[in-house]
Amino acid sequence: MKLIVAVLRPEKLADVKRALFQVGVTGMTLSRVSGHGGERDVVQQYRGESVVLEFHEKVRIEMACS
Repeated sequence: MKLIVAVLRPEKLADVKRALFQVGVTGMTLSRVSGHGGERDVVQQYRGESVVLEFHEKVRIEMACS
């Protein structure tokens, strides 16, 4: 048995879940996490000041497969 952990963008979750269900993976755990990967930093305005968003919303999937 192996534990597989994947961290991905939230908009890709539906595609990944569909592909996993097609190959027979039924049990998985989802967690909302923050991370910094290959994306560029996002600069937003908050109360008149520029704020750099370094960490982005991610989804962590853990599955145990035989």
